[in-house]
Amino acid sequence: MQIAGLAEWEVDFWKERSDRARAHTAMLYAILCSIVRSAEAGRPILYVTKFSGDSAVLSMLNSKLNGAEFRHCADLIEGFVRSTRLADLLERPSLMRIIADARAAEAQIGQDHPLWRAMARLFPEVLNGLVRAELADLGQLPEWATLPLPAATAERGKME
Repeated sequence: MQIAGLAEWEVDFWKERSDRARAHTAMLYAILCSIVRSAEAGRPILYVTKFSGDSAVLSMLNSKLNGAEFRHCADLIEGFVRSTRLADLLERPSLMRIIADARAAEAQIGQDHPLWRAMARLFPEVLNGLVRAELADLGQLPEWATLPLPAATAERGKME
């Protein structure tokens, strides 16, 4: 209730598209939590699907973004993943195609949308540029929110 416009958006979303608008917000939160926990643990930990194995996070993202319910969140989810240790998932052709299809099929929510603002409040390390920059400057950015080193840089670091 602290995010201006979120309750109104949920009512409108319920009328237009879903009988589970509040559940939609909670599900988006669970998707993002799955990304965070997986990036933190270095292995898939999912809260919203039963996918398993090394490609479980990719399968979850492909599944959720391919369905009509989360297509409007493709920009938010892509930006979120891009700011984590799982950023390399965005190079997978299947996910690239599904994100492009989602953008073509549906208008995307932007940073001014109540749903984006709600997620930015919950995950400022990745969705609030100012907070992210401050944490990085202070050396306090959580490891899961740091970008993976390119392979060549990582190998050079091992040799030095």
